[in-house]
Amino acid sequence: MLLYYIVGVNILAFLVYGIDKWRAKKGKWRISEATLLLLAVIGGSIGAWLGMKVWHHKTMHKKFKYGVPAVLIIQIILIGYCNFTPNVSPSSDVQMEDTLRTITAEMAFEGVNNYCHKEYDWSVAKDNPDIMYLQMGEETDSTYQVVYRSYTGAFVHFYIDKTNGTTKMVEKVPSLNVEEDAGTINLFDYL
Repeated sequence: MLLYYIVGVNILAFLVYGIDKWRAKKGKWRISEATLLLLAVIGGSIGAWLGMKVWHHKTMHKKFKYGVPAVLIIQIILIGYCNFTPNVSPSSDVQMEDTLRTITAEMAFEGVNNYCHKEYDWSVAKDNPDIMYLQMGEETDSTYQVVYRSYTGAFVHFYIDKTNGTTKMVEKVPSLNVEEDAGTINLFDYL
């Protein structure tokens, strides 16, 4: 969306500079210098600069000769700064750390264990610990599997992506021959 705006305002600035040059040659009503400069400031600095060069318009006026290139340089610096500076948010440090590490089997188990203890009632397991449990399942090149067994006999299989922590959950009820998608979580939210 921003790209469309930038392209549009630059095309507009280029055309407006051309129209103003044409009006100047014909002795007609002119577009104000404030409007021409404003087009550069609101993102049309490339179009304004090209309009000055192509139409040979306002090239001798100091506020245009130096102002439009200065605005263009400032905008380039701001774009570079915004693109190469990490977003600052409460969890940005954690997110940056998350992208720099790979999920281990221990992390997968710990994250799923934390999730299950937060989301499910484990009070039944106090009297009968074998009725509810977590265990590591099969491992592939790209995922770990952790299996949660509920006291109802249902199983939730957690498939953890080793590279980014995206965890797909599939609930299976063997006694009813039922299997369904149970959603997705980010493992890093539970580590």
